[in-house]
Order: sequence, then structure tokens, then C-alpha cells
Amino acid sequence: MAVLCQQLAPQLSIDLRLGQSRRILNASDIALLASGTAALEAALLQTPMVVAYRVSSFTSLLVRIFRSVDYFAMPNHLTAQPVVPEFLQSRASPQRLSAAVRDLLSNRESRERQSLAFSILPELMQQPTNSLAADAVMQVASCAQK
Repeated sequence: MAVLCQQLAPQLSIDLRLGQSRRILNASDIALLASGTAALEAALLQTPMVVAYRVSSFTSLLVRIFRSVDYFAMPNHLTAQPVVPEFLQSRASPQRLSAAVRDLLSNRESRERQSLAFSILPELMQQPTNSLAADAVMQVASCAQK
């Protein structure tokens, strides 16, 4: 990865760290993340973020056909509201992502709104996960049958 960074952006000083996500997210003003556990970890650490995700064309097609959720960023999905800006597929362009990061850095209210929403996540995560997972599977199965 270090070689790739050096090839793509030799003018930048990039410091790669492995296995230190918690420490780095805690020290960050904001984060630009791929969707998934990193976004959930950042939210639990109260780190404001922008989330981007790109998948293969085939996976994207399947998601469009079988999509049963409104959000793909875990903090948005868990809170059932668009707290974190999320950019999927072609919307995850460098221009859009840099604008979203710049907006979040310059807008204290947006960062505080994210922090407030993140504060309820530990309570939401204490719910009975087995029955919630079963409900989610049943919901997806019923969508696939329609």
C-alpha cells in the first residue's frame, strides 16, 4: 500500500498505520470512510464522518434489485436517519467527497448533529440482536418473493 501511495501521490507525505484504527479515529477531527465496521467504530468514538462505498457493477445491480434498506452507512441505518453523508458508486467521486469533507469540517452544527445521533448508538446496540436479525431476514425474504 505504501508503494501505491508513493506512486499515485508522490508529493504527499502519507503515514500508513495498521491495527490502530481506534487511536487514529479518536485523534481525528473527521473521517472519510468506507461503509462498514469502520463507520460504526467511528460513530461509537464520536468521530464525525463522510462515508463512501463502491462495489462491482454486478453487486450494485443486485443491491438495486433487492435493496430493502434506506441507508448503507451503518450509523444511518441504525438511527434510521441520514446523519452521515453517504456516497454510493458513481456518486463517490473525488469532487463530491472532498466537498462533503470540506462542508463537514467547516460546519460545526453538522458535526454536533452527528455527535448527538452517535450518542444513542450504544443503547440501540443493546437490543435483542437475534430477533432483530431474524426480522431482517424475513423482511428481505418477503421482498424477494414480490
